[in-house]
Amino acid sequence: MSRHRRRALVFCALALGLVALTFGTGGHQATTQPPMRQVIQLRRPLDAQQRIVAADLSTIEIPAPWADDHQLSDPSAAIGHRVAVALPAGSPLMDAELVSATIATATRDVTLRLDSAAGLPLDPPDGAPADLYLVEAGRPPRVSLVLRRALVVSSSTNDGETTATLRVAPQDVPGLIQAETRGSLRLVGRNG
Repeated sequence: MSRHRRRALVFCALALGLVALTFGTGGHQATTQPPMRQVIQLRRPLDAQQRIVAADLSTIEIPAPWADDHQLSDPSAAIGHRVAVALPAGSPLMDAELVSATIATATRDVTLRLDSAAGLPLDPPDGAPADLYLVEAGRPPRVSLVLRRALVVSSSTNDGETTATLRVAPQDVPGLIQAETRGSLRLVGRNG
């Protein structure tokens, strides 16, 4: 038998062995699926400071290795909280995107009447920081800074009256109420 013929027989035997091995295991090797993990996904976009309701959320299953440790998995952990930043629909919900509970308990929301003639500095200033000034009548009028970098939670103008709800430290509340009785209040928007 020639050397080429022996080599061809060896290769043929190896090929037959591989075929037998493949068909002997059912034609495929056993694969293990990675464990799955439930995560929260947003059904619709949310604006900064918007409170999360059940209809905003859905859950999906993804392979656990793909999930981030900060992705929320239980909708009840998010419902009722506010989001810190605007989020698009379809995005996963991360714990860092919620307004911290410790921050929320350390602040108060106060609604104040603003100078309706001056109106609101932005349209609307909701979710942005602003400075609050007191303008007292006189010649010339006295202007004083009441509060710096207050978060404007919401604002509106209804029936000619302009109001804004500001998130402030608890110790600022009495001074804000007192300032509201001494003159007119104006919000001045901040760029950062």
